[in-house]
Amino acid sequence: MKRILILNFLFFIIYSCVPNSPELPEWETKWSIYLPLKDFTMVEAINDSTVYADTTDSGIPILKFELSDTTDRNEIKRSDLGIGGSTDHFSENIGEFEVVDEETVTLDPVSVWELLSIDSSLIGNTLPPYPDAEANPPAQKTEFTKFLMVGINKGNLIVTFHNNTFISIRTGMAISVYNDSINNNLVGTAVFNHPIPAGTTVQSEAVDLTDVTMYNKLELQYSIPVQGSDTEQTITPEEKNSSFFVDLSVHKLVVHSTVAKIPVLEYDGRDSIKIEEEDVKLKRGLIDEGSIQFTLTNLLPLSANVEIELPDIVKDGNPLVIQYHLPASDNDTKKIDISGYELFNHQYPGSYVDYIYYNVKSKTDSTEGYTEVTSADSVVVDVERDSLILSQFEGEIIDQITFNFDPVEMDGMDIFDDIEGEIRLNALKMVLEVQNEINIPIYFDMVITGYKIEEQTNQILDSVRIELKDQYIAPSGISEKTIITLDKDSQSPSIVDMIAIKPTDIKVSGSGYVLGEGSASVGDGVQVVYRVESPLTIYLSDSLHVDTNIETLTDEDIDEDLREQITEDLLDVSIDIDFENSLPLGVDALVIFATDSTDLYSIDISDSSKKIIIDELISAGTVGSSGYVDMPSIEKINISLSKTQLQIFDTLPIYIRQVYKVPPTNSDVSFRQSDGVTIDGKISFKILTNTK
Repeated sequence: MKRILILNFLFFIIYSCVPNSPELPEWETKWSIYLPLKDFTMVEAINDSTVYADTTDSGIPILKFELSDTTDRNEIKRSDLGIGGSTDHFSENIGEFEVVDEETVTLDPVSVWELLSIDSSLIGNTLPPYPDAEANPPAQKTEFTKFLMVGINKGNLIVTFHNNTFISIRTGMAISVYNDSINNNLVGTAVFNHPIPAGTTVQSEAVDLTDVTMYNKLELQYSIPVQGSDTEQTITPEEKNSSFFVDLSVHKLVVHSTVAKIPVLEYDGRDSIKIEEEDVKLKRGLIDEGSIQFTLTNLLPLSANVEIELPDIVKDGNPLVIQYHLPASDNDTKKIDISGYELFNHQYPGSYVDYIYYNVKSKTDSTEGYTEVTSADSVVVDVERDSLILSQFEGEIIDQITFNFDPVEMDGMDIFDDIEGEIRLNALKMVLEVQNEINIPIYFDMVITGYKIEEQTNQILDSVRIELKDQYIAPSGISEKTIITLDKDSQSPSIVDMIAIKPTDIKVSGSGYVLGEGSASVGDGVQVVYRVESPLTIYLSDSLHVDTNIETLTDEDIDEDLREQITEDLLDVSIDIDFENSLPLGVDALVIFATDSTDLYSIDISDSSKKIIIDELISAGTVGSSGYVDMPSIEKINISLSKTQLQIFDTLPIYIRQVYKVPPTNSDVSFRQSDGVTIDGKISFKILTNTK
């Protein structure tokens, strides 16, 4: 009898005493009533019928018996899915960095008379003709304020010449820039490849500062090709007081060392922790227990914010991120629990995880004062990863996970006591059903030994030992059950030889190992159900009818409120029945519902509000190489009921009768005693609920 499950919803409505009190809206609810349907096996069908069952094999009786037992369950343990720890040391130098985006200094004006090397007191309102000349006004000094020194990898210097005089300058002017230091070494020479007419401003060609060390204090030396004049010039007071000046600019100074006011610096690094694990190769795993520890040492003379991202360790779609704030020349250690995180190859999903990568992003604070920084300054990362215990594993088991089946003994068997003389059950089979939840190949060895023991003396009179070697068990993703059938031809000695000694004890023991590619979780297990079966062979010359006991649905199963809603507020109702046929024969299944038990024995329907019939032909199961069904057929029936048919629920009880019809075989058919038809069914209601 199937358990009947009724899902009850309790609705509470609170009414107030004032007019126009609020009301709850209508809504849909779903109800299910599980039907009391009965399975049947072929053994029951034959025992309950007059059909002759051929139970002879070459004249020797075939016993109708079954010996069965189950080995203990062997499970994947936490220790089986472990990955050893590892360490890593990583130093991320700051490398070249930009210290000055742009800075411009303006030098003092130089009078036109310094340009011409003429004493202005000797000049009246006119200037006599003068030839082309190379002018070298006095050198000028200046200094930048954003740095004291820069060791430059990339950058440039530009001089802008503002000619506010009445003198024109020919092409080729050069202004050399020197460090105003002890060595007074040349920084670079700015060249003007175009003439500079009077009253104009011209910019020099950019001076490449690659591999130049420059200080903030500089000296400029001029070489100015003055354009001569063939005529006398009248000079206004403004022209007499005119001058030129220059702007000195540096741009995009990328340096390897500096003493400067340091702006915010950002730099990235990347390294990895190698997974040096010889036992497994991981593609994806769910971490049940484990931690990772980062120790950061800031060797910069600057405080820094550091972010470490581990894109291979993910939870809820987000990679693990660890953040630090490190004062200058300080260190910090953080140990992070990574239980519950997934570990996989983020670059190439589905590939093996050989390394756990981590990205380091550092961002320093800026400084107001001058600070010395070099490209060799760094943040040092030390990583220590504990051993990881995985609750789920996908990858490859390289070093096999072994297990042993605890011996199972069936002793004191007396099924052969009444049999005298020799028996030889050539049709007998031993079926090993390996129930495997591990989605990785399994290989096992098993030993089955039958003993014939003298009860009084406990002396072993005879024994037969059967050995199975390297039996392949398919991963659960291919099949959760692997059937191994032993018969008279499987090996020598065979199961038939073992039963021939009429054993009093049978002992089953074995061992196995998990090896290869696939997936597994802690708690996944494998066990072996074994059966020694004497098969039944039948020949049906006529149809076999199996009639089950009558079942009922009563008012205890369907209460009055539900019946009222079924007839008044029903939106939809259906009957769902699932059949599974493990017989090598097709079966015609008939399920009859009636309000009158006497009406169950007719297939006619005079009133569809009083009777419902479901008639379904269930196809035979698929017979495998063992000679038995290894793939049952499955039929799923869904029938929607009409308004008229629903009225059957107005009258209780409702009687249910099942009839199975097995057609003639026309030949011998063998089956196991457990073969038959299983059936599950329910009635599903969708009801409009209104609290009024």
